[in-house]
Amino acid sequence: MSLYGLHGEENIRKMFEHLAALQKLYTESEAPSFFGDNLIALYRNMTFMFDEAFTQAFSAAITKGAAEDEVKLWRLYTLSWCGRTALNVPGDFVECGVYKGLYSAMLTQYLDWATIDRRFYLCDTFTGLPEEWSSQQERDGVNQFYEWEGTYERSENGLRNIPMWT
Repeated sequence: MSLYGLHGEENIRKMFEHLAALQKLYTESEAPSFFGDNLIALYRNMTFMFDEAFTQAFSAAITKGAAEDEVKLWRLYTLSWCGRTALNVPGDFVECGVYKGLYSAMLTQYLDWATIDRRFYLCDTFTGLPEEWSSQQERDGVNQFYEWEGTYERSENGLRNIPMWT
């Protein structure tokens, strides 16, 4: 097994022990820090965690109790900032690779999409990466996640709270 340049289970175990100790140190000292989604941010500006519009949109979009959604806090705020900034540029929005709709739901909730005169195109195969447009390596890394019953229907249900969804 390999992780970010480290090889061997013992080295990886040590790394996680050290990261856990670092996280504990920052948490106990109440120093600003973020540990999640393959990101460690220490003593960074984290005022976005007090942005009421963002926290409400985040809470509405994530699957409650789903750790894989909850750790995407920083990534979803970055998306929200990018979406808000993109409103300064004319044109519609497009998301390629909707998967379960978390990012679309989050962004439209945060931007209050019902008040925006733009279209948001959501594109996905809902079956994984097609052979004609991707390598075997890409498909091996992604398509396994699409092998659950009703991918499209689950995505559609997750997007129903988006104001423009029809």
